[in-house]
Amino acid sequence: MTDEVRVVGYPKTENREPKTRETRLTERDRFLRTMRYEGCDRRPLHLVGPWPDTLRRWHAEGLPAHVTAGTLAEFFGLQPLRLRNVSAEMGPHPPFEQRTVREDDEVRIFVDRYGRIARDLKAHTSMPEWLEFAVKDRASLQRALDEHYSVENVDERFGPDWEERVRKPLHPNELLLVDGGCYYGILRSLAGVENASYLLHDAPDLVDELFERYHTVVMEGMRRAMARVNVDIVGFGEDIAYKTGTLMSVAMFRRFILPRYKKAMDFARQRGVDVTWYDSDGNLRPFIPDYLSVGINGLAPCEVAADMAPVGLRRDFGRELRIIGGLDKREIAKGPAAIDAELERNKPLIQEGGFMPAIDHSISADISWDSAIWNPHVPLLAAGGRTKKPVFFEKTGFWPSAACQTSRQGRRPERLHENRGYPSPGITTATSSTGCSRRWSCSGVGMSRSCPLGRRDM
Repeated sequence: MTDEVRVVGYPKTENREPKTRETRLTERDRFLRTMRYEGCDRRPLHLVGPWPDTLRRWHAEGLPAHVTAGTLAEFFGLQPLRLRNVSAEMGPHPPFEQRTVREDDEVRIFVDRYGRIARDLKAHTSMPEWLEFAVKDRASLQRALDEHYSVENVDERFGPDWEERVRKPLHPNELLLVDGGCYYGILRSLAGVENASYLLHDAPDLVDELFERYHTVVMEGMRRAMARVNVDIVGFGEDIAYKTGTLMSVAMFRRFILPRYKKAMDFARQRGVDVTWYDSDGNLRPFIPDYLSVGINGLAPCEVAADMAPVGLRRDFGRELRIIGGLDKREIAKGPAAIDAELERNKPLIQEGGFMPAIDHSISADISWDSAIWNPHVPLLAAGGRTKKPVFFEKTGFWPSAACQTSRQGRRPERLHENRGYPSPGITTATSSTGCSRRWSCSGVGMSRSCPLGRRDM
């Protein structure tokens, strides 16, 4: 008798290899079971990416120079959860002409696909500085509608790239996601927060027209995707809030956006899709009752600094709300003791389910390499699975582990795997030449920004 969790009779899909009758859980399985409060061996591994500045720091502090943000998981011997977006092209179509306005050794000024003129620093990682937006008033919004948001050419949004995404066989750890709508995100990307606020008041008819055309694309995307593949989750990428509140009123949200969310979620739930991944920074609390009322039940990244701490969200909104993220990046930056305390604070929710822990945004440069790899509490966070005891990190932790040899000063790890040169995921501890016995695990480092729709430019 083993402690291994097995799944029986998993459904066959068109583009996913059928499982045998008894099989190990994948990260996809763990995600869906966690979000449905079903038993599993451990919580899924969701990796969030370091800034380029952060990666440079880590290389100086011991990460081998050949390791990139995209190969961190492989370096640690981890196989994290993956997302594949099978939505249509959801941005302006055709996009605005992208070009470089000016560039020197320090700064690049450019026009992006939303027509925004932006300034980007080369030496430091930050959001671009938005200098000018394509939409400034009623006339320019009408022009954007006419030139970039026609629904007469909707077939063009399902080109060869979309066809490849729906046909390509899935990795076992991969979730299929379809866009359920990013209405405020589209308006804000075209006009900026200030102009968007004025337009909601001064040109509500045109804003409604923009949202309705966008909704047409959303629903067509859902119809086509769900006709071809078994979608796992509905994704949203609004960025509709800031630290202390939302960027539009509850009344305007209910008028312009919520009814369209409801149509999308009704469509999804009729087809068995009952889990969402709603990505927005900031404090979403004013909208959460409305989200839940239409079936939007999963939020990310749940920034603790914006009063979105997981324990408080579960207390105030109950088990219906699922949580992704929620580990305070400010505490991770303080080092091992603070990391231990942050994990301990969230331990009850990790055990209960409905919570996939990860850092509550990207990995900034104030997080050291030693902080990134510190996680001695993994065996204690077995998290409501059916395993009886912590055997290895990979079986019982909410993150799989990798054992590396290091010193307390964060020296470069000696890679242990005898065949591939990567840390072996099956070892719980390793002792360095200095006598330091350490458990290694990844505190949220990884591959990409947390937004499931990949909207890095919003």
